[in-house]
Amino acid sequence: LLAEHGEEIEDLEVTRSTLEETYMALVHRHESTAVETARGGAR
Repeated sequence: LLAEHGEEIEDLEVTRSTLEETYMALVHRHESTAVETARGGAR
């Protein structure tokens, strides 16, 4: 990001995900994959 945009970046904040956010992302990914598999889509 810095290599590409350099000094154009004035304010950047990086935060860690909470355990809840990480868990919910995993559940969402699993459920999305299960729906695609049930439809005969990519695995």
